[in-house]
Amino acid sequence: MQVSGMKSTEKREKIFRPEKMDLGHNELLLWKDKKDETPCAALPYREMLFVYLERKTEVKGVVQIPPVEEITGEMEGNLVIWNRTHRCIRLDLSSQKETAGALFIRLAEHIPFAFLGATPWMQVENEQDFQEMVRMVDLYQEIHGGTCL
Repeated sequence: MQVSGMKSTEKREKIFRPEKMDLGHNELLLWKDKKDETPCAALPYREMLFVYLERKTEVKGVVQIPPVEEITGEMEGNLVIWNRTHRCIRLDLSSQKETAGALFIRLAEHIPFAFLGATPWMQVENEQDFQEMVRMVDLYQEIHGGTCL
């Protein structure tokens, strides 16, 4: 899936350029400075609704969002996380040793309920589609008793 000019998300978007990241038991922890003892942000897994990898293309301003089954550990790019409050958190991983693909794969193992990879049938920026995604995840959680096992 290719997307150009996602300007509608700018008011809801937060960009992090973490120096260090850690996949904790219940949340993704981000640090601005590797020497800090306290993370600058904690992103709870249960609040993550939609997570995807975003790669630049040859065309300026156009990004590719691969489907989950095409994501490999070698893929570079940004990691984008939409949470349940309809906020977009974009992780600029350009300063990281770990690729966006490798982090996506590790993160996917920790997220109990979320949409992963491209979802061309849903436009997360659209409020109605977003609420439908929330309802689907809530229903899945209810069916599985709040656990993914």
